[in-house]
Amino acid sequence: LKGCSVVGVNWGEFTRRFPHKSRANVEAMLTAYEKSELHPYISKEFPLTECADALLALTSRSASGKVLVNVSQEL
Repeated sequence: LKGCSVVGVNWGEFTRRFPHKSRANVEAMLTAYEKSELHPYISKEFPLTECADALLALTSRSASGKVLVNVSQEL
């Protein structure tokens, strides 16, 4: 991994110190989502009845992207 960098943020501290900036970030993200501008990689999808399997996928680190629990399949 030569020549790479990892940048992170302590989200809890950021929201405590800068609540207005944090809210603006969330609103911008929701707006982008509503406009279909966000395309997260979903590696696994589970119906609500398999929620335990979804959690196992997260805790075992077998998911390479987002894990989606789809509640609409249950309605």
